[in-house]
Amino acid sequence: MTDFDKFFRENLNLFPKPRKSRHIKHPIETGCFYAGKCFHISKFFQFYFGQNNTRLMMIPDILNSLGQRSTHWFILLNGKVFDFTKSQFNYDLDYSLAKNKEFGRPYFIKNHGKFKSKKYKKVVPTINTINFFKKALDSKIEDRYDQMAYWVNEYNDFLKENNLNDS
Repeated sequence: MTDFDKFFRENLNLFPKPRKSRHIKHPIETGCFYAGKCFHISKFFQFYFGQNNTRLMMIPDILNSLGQRSTHWFILLNGKVFDFTKSQFNYDLDYSLAKNKEFGRPYFIKNHGKFKSKKYKKVVPTINTINFFKKALDSKIEDRYDQMAYWVNEYNDFLKENNLNDS
């Protein structure tokens, strides 16, 4: 199996910059690599394992390891908790508090909605997830190659059809 901890650490630049909040400290200040990254990593694994096998979940209003109120994201994989970023907490989480929080669009979007792709039956990966998939494919990660390549190709086709670049 792929060493995803190493993969995410080597590709720190692919995570969006954390938003400032009066309630949450900047993740860099926490000293925990996974603080503030649970949503993006959960979305990655949701599409990596396939939407038919996963459900995006969120625990609202929990205490993070700094004693601050926050939310926490993970997936259910074939009905079982798969929480890749749980190490950011220094206590056991009560997963029974989690809520199904799937959201997103069933199409790719660019330039604030000026361009939209064809509509899919389910939500498509975020651009952040697409960028992680591109890096995984470039890194020759073999696990689930077809699953990742499918979404990267779909996104690239959307860009090509609309004469858009990937920036």
